[in-house]
Amino acid sequence: MDILNKFHDVAEGAEHDPNKNSLNAQQALGLEPGPLIINNAHDFLVHGKSLRDADVKHLDTGIKCMNAGLRVGRFSNEMLDKGGRRYIFIDFVKARGYVSCKLILEGGMEELFNAYLDGKVTVRFTLSQLIEEAKKH
Repeated sequence: MDILNKFHDVAEGAEHDPNKNSLNAQQALGLEPGPLIINNAHDFLVHGKSLRDADVKHLDTGIKCMNAGLRVGRFSNEMLDKGGRRYIFIDFVKARGYVSCKLILEGGMEELFNAYLDGKVTVRFTLSQLIEEAKKH
């Protein structure tokens, strides 16, 4: 038995499943069972179409950073943009600096970010994959 498992009272022979909290595009859209549903396919597409181009680029960057498993260095307090949408700025830590992005806290993105931050999910999709999967349904 692994000594680490003894600390956590894991029964001998019990295997840690690294995919237990893995979240793919189908699960994120509620099309397959998974650890989190961020939105249904239709509502996700409606939300995405309502975003400004810059906000889509920021969302793409944020999801790429979560997909890469980057650590969150810091994030801002919640603010309102000119359109009245709630958002935060997030700094993801890379080897030699930060990648910053604005995250609109709508369309399930607040839930996704919080679950990622808490270590409840491992993001296994890109924004492109999420859009493609949503368009299929």
